[in-house]
Amino acid sequence: MMMKVKVLAWALFNVNLRNAACFQSNQLFGQCSRSVSTSKIRQHLPFANTQHCFMPLQSISWKTSTDGLEDEASIMKDYARRGLSPKITNVKKTDDFLEFIAEDERLCVVKFYASWCKSCAKFGIRYKKLATKHGDKTNKAGKIREPGMVRFAEVEYGQNTSLCRALGIRKLPYIIIYKASVGKIAEFPCGPKYFDERLVTRLNQYLEMSDEELKFEQKMEGGNALGNDILTQLQVDDANQPSIS
Repeated sequence: MMMKVKVLAWALFNVNLRNAACFQSNQLFGQCSRSVSTSKIRQHLPFANTQHCFMPLQSISWKTSTDGLEDEASIMKDYARRGLSPKITNVKKTDDFLEFIAEDERLCVVKFYASWCKSCAKFGIRYKKLATKHGDKTNKAGKIREPGMVRFAEVEYGQNTSLCRALGIRKLPYIIIYKASVGKIAEFPCGPKYFDERLVTRLNQYLEMSDEELKFEQKMEGGNALGNDILTQLQVDDANQPSIS
């Protein structure tokens, strides 16, 4: 009985494995006839270490108090006054994606979204602020003036359907975090109300971790994903059992 209760609870939150949905929309993505080599994406090996020199940037934690919100606003205004904006790489094809995560040894955060998704639009505002605090800042000419500790990118589902399906993106907005020498560290759906809990908290923790600690975290995240797959299969098996009248 306990197992059935757990399976039922999981079913309420489970994402349809064949479709992707917006957090605040009932609209589902249709099937896509295009395909991309999943082995090129899923079996992506850690890249060779590269040496880069970056200016140190203090890790800024997000605050929920009024003072914290005022600090965020003043920081954004200061960057705007100096003509600086966050660099968020726009991924347009699979090769762009692979090149982005292999560029250097900093943490990489990739956001997956859809142009029609209302939840994604709200998420995008906070994502830009996070990129302003932790990422590269560029001038109006597009040149990096203040390097950050993290690199940020975004992938629009409609323009990259094959890539998104190959990566198993089933709900939007969605986040994947990489590091070249470690590989994929974590991936998760992340609606706006979970922004601090799921993304900001993880990012602050990862910035404090060594590569060995990140590899351990990678294994832990993989174990959680396996557990979710097992629960999904239990749900399917339970649904297929004949009912007793």
